[in-house]
Formats: sequence, C-alpha cells, structure tokens
Amino acid sequence: MKRFLCLVALSFLICGGTAQAKNTSGVEFGGEIFLVKEKAIAGLDINVLFSRSFGFNFEAALAFASDGAERKGIDEDSSFLGFLLGPHLFFNQPINPMADARIGFGLDAWPLSGINKDEAKFAMPIYAEANLAVTPKMRAFVRARFYLFKSDGLGLGEEYDGDTQIPLLLSVGLSTGGGR
Repeated sequence: MKRFLCLVALSFLICGGTAQAKNTSGVEFGGEIFLVKEKAIAGLDINVLFSRSFGFNFEAALAFASDGAERKGIDEDSSFLGFLLGPHLFFNQPINPMADARIGFGLDAWPLSGINKDEAKFAMPIYAEANLAVTPKMRAFVRARFYLFKSDGLGLGEEYDGDTQIPLLLSVGLSTGGGR
C-alpha cells in the first residue's frame, strides 16, 4: 500500500496537470494520516510559509492502538496511547508549476499519557515531503520521516514482537490555504 501511494504521488508530480501551485507566503491548514501498523494516528498539519522557499510546520495528532494490537503497557479498556506534537522548519523547492518538494527537521514530542501520565518520548526527525496541487487552493502530500536522534523505546519500524521494517514514518494528507 505504501509503495502504491508513493508511485501515485510520483506519477502526478511527473505528469503535471492543470492546477497551478504558486506558493508565496501564507498559512496552510490540513489533516494528516500516519501509515503505521497496529496503530491509528491522525491529526492536524499546519504550515506557515515565510517565503517561496522557507517555512514552519506544526503537527498535532492523536495515537490509538488498533483492536488487534498487542497491549504491552496499555490499559485493556482503552486504546488511547498518547499524541504527537511536532514543530519543524522546512525548505521548499518547486518542481513544476503544480508540485513542490520539501525537506525539514525539528522536534517530535510524543506524550504517552494513555500509557503513563508521566511518560513522554522525544525525537529529532528529518523528513522529506512531496506536495501536489489538487486544485489552486488545495494540496495533497506524502511525507516520510526518519529519526536522527530519539528517546529509548521510540523506534521507527520496530514492532512488539521484535520484527523490524524500514525505519521511516510515512504519512499522507490534504491541506488548503497558503499562497497557492
């Protein structure tokens, strides 16, 4: 599924289209869904564009364990794990009139209040993002992040049973507004 979404986004970026993305400055508001196994993570994505090539991103998302997920340290009656707060700076590079690529870095804070009220994990991510203008005021994006530094117990691609996958956190979303 992840490969399919990446191929679709790449196809749109290469083929182009009729929508025009004219990023200048402004604010983009949107929603984001994280593509993770045995968890449901979704939330808000806000971008403040200072110029065509530089901006600030803030993410706030809620994290829940899926019904079939193992319950190590999680209350059996609740599936709430915690949430993500992520302030990031990014650099924007136009690809064509309707597409941009971004690279960013910042801080991901994961207060795990659903597991333990005093538990919080932190990480320093670097991420790459592809943006596609769906309409003149709406964009779709796919984002992949990798943690350069992280708290113990916050490993991307690590499962409860010890299996490992590619250590990336993928997300997709839609946003509107900004200078488009």
